Parts: sequence; structure tokens; C-alpha cells
Amino acid sequence: MKKITTIITLIAIITLPLFASITPATFSVTTSVEYDMVIKILDEPASTISELKGATSVEEFQVGEGEGLKTTLYAVVGTNFGGSFDIEVTAPHMTHSVHTQSTISYTVDEAPSGTGSEFILASAGASSIARVFSKEFDIEVNSSEYENALAGSYSATMTFNVVTD
Repeated sequence: MKKITTIITLIAIITLPLFASITPATFSVTTSVEYDMVIKILDEPASTISELKGATSVEEFQVGEGEGLKTTLYAVVGTNFGGSFDIEVTAPHMTHSVHTQSTISYTVDEAPSGTGSEFILASAGASSIARVFSKEFDIEVNSSEYENALAGSYSATMTFNVVTD
């Protein structure tokens, strides 16, 4: 009888953990990714965000003798924004440094410069991954206005802005 009681006790001790409820250990994995968007004007397209961030922006297009009146550049946006966006451009006429009524116009991909010359250069759709978007564009100075302009320096600051939906 003692043997049977010992055997039953051993069986109970050995099999009890098999039927016991064990609570699993858990933990959460979380992170936060900061919003990142950069736009640069480059003389060649970029294909990765790190390439874009390492590139030096073109800051000036010099028009004149031997420089030509037309150039091709790229508006490049690198972002982890998932929605769609537009590249909006404001392109005022070049204005004489002294005689501010004297201007020289130019076009940006056929869109004319001037007051109220804000336009959409390009649009990019929504994405589920970080991306680089490049849009080639031409700037061409009005040759007739350039040839007939008053002597002196002219300048204009174009503004490229990313507008998200």
C-alpha cells in the first residue's frame, strides 16, 4: 500500500506541471520615426536619400556671355512622408539692381516668370516607403529681353516649396 501511495504521489508531482497554467512572458517593441523631408536643386538627379543629403545644392544660374541663356536642373525631394505632395515654384522676374522697373523674364519648364507666377512643377503620389523624387526642369532666359536690357546686374530668387496633401 505504501508503494502504491508513493507511486501515485510521484506521478502527481511529475505530471502536475504538465497541466498547470503557465503565463507566457511578453514585451513590446516600439519605435518612433521622425518626419523627414528635404528639397534641393541639383545639376543631376539623386537616387537615394543619403545621396541627396550629401549633394550640394545649385545656388545660382549665371546668365551671360559664354554662359548661355538656358540650363537644365533637377528639383529633388527626399522624404519619408507617406502622402502625396506637389513641388510648388515661385519665379519672379529678374530685376535690375538699381532701376527696379527694368526686368528680364524667363521660363521654368514653359511657365513664365513674373508677379503671381506660382505654379506646380511636379506632383508625387502617395508611397508606403521613404523615397527620392526627382523632377528635371529647364530655366530659359528671354533672349530678346536679355539683349535689350539696361546695363547692370539683374537677379531673382526662385522659391521651391513642397506642399503636402
